[in-house]
Amino acid sequence: MRRLEELLAVYPARQVVGDRAQMVAQIMLDSRAAGPHTLFVARRGTKHDGLAYVRDAYDRGCRIIASDRMPPMLPEGCTFILADDLLGALAQWSHALYGFPSMALDVYGVTGTNGKTTTTFLLAHLLGGCQVPAGIIGTLGAEWNGHQRPTRHTTPEAPELADMLDWLRQSGCQAVAMEVSSHALWWRRVEGIRFAGAVFTNLTADHLDFHRTMDNYARAKKRLFDMLPPDAVAVVWSDSEWSDLMTADTKASTVCKVGRDWNANVRICDEQLGADGSRWRLVWDDGHTLELAMPLVGSFNVENASLAVVLLAARGYELDQLAERLRTAYSPPGRMERYHLPNGVTALVDYAHTPDALERVLRGCRKMMSPQARLICVFGCGGDRDQAKRPLMGALAVSLADQVILTSDNPRSEDPARIIADIRAGIDLVHPAKRRAVVEEIPDRAAAITAAITAAQPGDWVLVAGKGHEDYQIIGTERVSYSDRALLASYLCVSKT
Repeated sequence: MRRLEELLAVYPARQVVGDRAQMVAQIMLDSRAAGPHTLFVARRGTKHDGLAYVRDAYDRGCRIIASDRMPPMLPEGCTFILADDLLGALAQWSHALYGFPSMALDVYGVTGTNGKTTTTFLLAHLLGGCQVPAGIIGTLGAEWNGHQRPTRHTTPEAPELADMLDWLRQSGCQAVAMEVSSHALWWRRVEGIRFAGAVFTNLTADHLDFHRTMDNYARAKKRLFDMLPPDAVAVVWSDSEWSDLMTADTKASTVCKVGRDWNANVRICDEQLGADGSRWRLVWDDGHTLELAMPLVGSFNVENASLAVVLLAARGYELDQLAERLRTAYSPPGRMERYHLPNGVTALVDYAHTPDALERVLRGCRKMMSPQARLICVFGCGGDRDQAKRPLMGALAVSLADQVILTSDNPRSEDPARIIADIRAGIDLVHPAKRRAVVEEIPDRAAAITAAITAAQPGDWVLVAGKGHEDYQIIGTERVSYSDRALLASYLCVSKT
């Protein structure tokens, strides 16, 4: 708990009306969570305006309100803070409330369309092998030493994020690997955090319903690298056309470009990709080499692991120690998670929900499975989200799989049949000579997966894409309990790898 005047000293406001000496115990964006000693920040969101909920916060005991606009009516006895830069103030006040916990941690931010979760898990695993206790914050929540805290967003809002960093610090963590989403960067949730390093994995079409253009999307990601202090390390996937933009204005003194092309200063060479793991070699432009091997499969995981290794190597960790630890790496839940079914079929659950991710996973499956085996893909697209990617994913699926079953994936307020029709539109544009898959529509996701398993023959592979770790299906505004992983594990499988 801190006095309001302490927070205002960190990030001043244009005007303060009322008692600056009040104690602040929490900062909230949701009036329903407000109470005594709450600083309620009335921010204008994409759907709701916080000023409309000032009275609700007041009725729950809150007496400190902040906004970038004057409310039409301020309840009696309230202290009101008028802040021109409300997003910046929100972030700085949140971290100040907890004493800026990132200053006592090595925080590594990972941004990009795909690979964020796996890269953060790899970073934490590698750091653990170097005797550095490391927590994780991201899509799967906050995690440390078997303890977990759920999150609503990949990167939480600034007050929740500051609280989580403080929890990790007090729990004994010395480092944190954190997913940093484009939404979080646009909403400035991570301001107030001192980053020791940042990773850019890739950038492909996603979230264009929010960002509108790829350039806007890329520039949101770029903000992470603009925030880096001079002693930080910036690592980018140089095969991406957006990699130079990421580091164009960074203050980081060390910039590493990892890739397969010759413009990288750390290159991936001699890849050997199998069903049981991956082997490759990293070659630095000064001639240093490092042989690497891990149980994770797929060329995309080679990229994720290489980015993690190069970041920590640039931070001074021993190469041999990193290589040894990588041998025991594991995938996060719902990422290329394999199930060996009683009927001799291999099923995979993966979070792939973008065109690029789906293509990579389908191609990765092809490399691991027998040439004679069939690949069945079960997927859908989220409702009330980027509609432009739906036909693209449909076209990719029918070009790379032998059978495609279109189903539901968090339809939200949309009609599942309409979403499937959007996916179908892309399928219909694929030339018959390039369309290898038979297509079926089963909106009920559990029924779709069961149909795929039933249709598969021994040796065939079934890819269940889109939901990964998620244990719910959003139908309308309701979260219904549902899990691809639980369905396969509880009813269809005898062993899992």
